[in-house]
Amino acid sequence: MNPAGLNVRRAVVDDLPQLLNLWKIEKLPWEILEKRFTEFQVAVDSNNQVIGAIGLHIVGHEGLMHSEAFLRFDLADTIREMIWERIEVIAHNFGLVRIWTREDSPFWHHYGFRPATNEQLQKLPKIFGTADSGWYVATFRKEEPPKVISPEKEFEILIAQEKAETQRITDLAKIMRVIAVIIAALLLLGVVIMGVYIVTKLPAGK
Repeated sequence: MNPAGLNVRRAVVDDLPQLLNLWKIEKLPWEILEKRFTEFQVAVDSNNQVIGAIGLHIVGHEGLMHSEAFLRFDLADTIREMIWERIEVIAHNFGLVRIWTREDSPFWHHYGFRPATNEQLQKLPKIFGTADSGWYVATFRKEEPPKVISPEKEFEILIAQEKAETQRITDLAKIMRVIAVIIAALLLLGVVIMGVYIVTKLPAGK
């Protein structure tokens, strides 16, 4: 359901005063969030009043959904649904593997968030917080398995690198030889010019 006039977009600097008010009402760390307001998706009414906001912090292929706040609590789930649709688009655009959250509203359980397992917690970015209980995670896609390089392939890469380095040294040596030849030619030319100068300056024989 989308109430008439309700719209979701990324927060802009003009939204900051209203966001600060929301964060203070929710007793969130507004001093920190103020510097990160561009992480937030906001729901605004027809008068451009912010009535709800949820943050999404992206690190690599991991996302942290955080700090949800609502001015209209009667529309909380509606706002969550609208913002979640936008977050899903962002997640796919950024190729996110997982989105983490500590938001524990029953709403999120219906949208794929499950308590994080111990195995999943090992992949929680440290910047998001400590890997303890209370985390929920929604998975968007499988992680690409790390590329395994066989010993034969590693040897081929090493040989190729050594050949490239040898070629670089050879090319450098050629350049140095050319420079040496040019310098020698200039020196020889200088000697010839000096000799001619001396000869022309000698007094004519009697």
